[in-house]
Amino acid sequence: MKIQHPHNNLFEKVMELKSAVKALIRHFFPKYILAELDLSTLEQVHDSFVTGQLAKLYSDTVYSCQWKGQNTYLSFLFEHKSKYEVPDLQLMTYAIQGYKKQQEQWQSDKEKVSPFEPTLIIPVLLYHGRETWQATTFTDLFKLPNSYFKDFIPSCKYLLIDLKQHPDDQLETIEMKILLGMLLLFKYKGDKQYVLNNVQKIFIFVEEGIQENLVHAYIKLFVLYIYHTFKIK
Repeated sequence: MKIQHPHNNLFEKVMELKSAVKALIRHFFPKYILAELDLSTLEQVHDSFVTGQLAKLYSDTVYSCQWKGQNTYLSFLFEHKSKYEVPDLQLMTYAIQGYKKQQEQWQSDKEKVSPFEPTLIIPVLLYHGRETWQATTFTDLFKLPNSYFKDFIPSCKYLLIDLKQHPDDQLETIEMKILLGMLLLFKYKGDKQYVLNNVQKIFIFVEEGIQENLVHAYIKLFVLYIYHTFKIK
């Protein structure tokens, strides 16, 4: 049986683990953002920003977290890509859906404060493709007679995690080994020999001391991903 969207399946299941998301934030986020976060308040938002036809093709994982010393939350929208493309339009769609949901919740709140104060949404893009990620933006696609017209083009900045730019010895310092296993499988997508030579690295989470039923579930998840993605019997 062929699994539809195996990258999405693995990404979603690993990113359900709060400890994996915390480890990803600590390892990859810029220091100026990390310094402002209260990671003890990190919680998954079980309300996707992907709607309609997009839901058949894409997935998102959303977490909220408080700023240090403040009661207001910001949201992190996690997405992944295995092929290069200009991502702004898709990420903008996600973010706009998120802000619309915030506004709808504010409008439905009978005790709402005025005016509407949205919480920040920061898109985070994990890239694990072979092509070099270009710094091209949606704005760059336009041929404009004058640069002043750029002010009328919507844009969406995002945090990029390009696995090609992170050597294995740096990745192996990640304390949450289920996350490490997923990142290595993503980074070496299609390299069957790498998997055969590095089984212990990929499955090192078995030795982490996490609860037994969780270990069994992720062993099965990783094996199925390897079987369908690397064509290893």
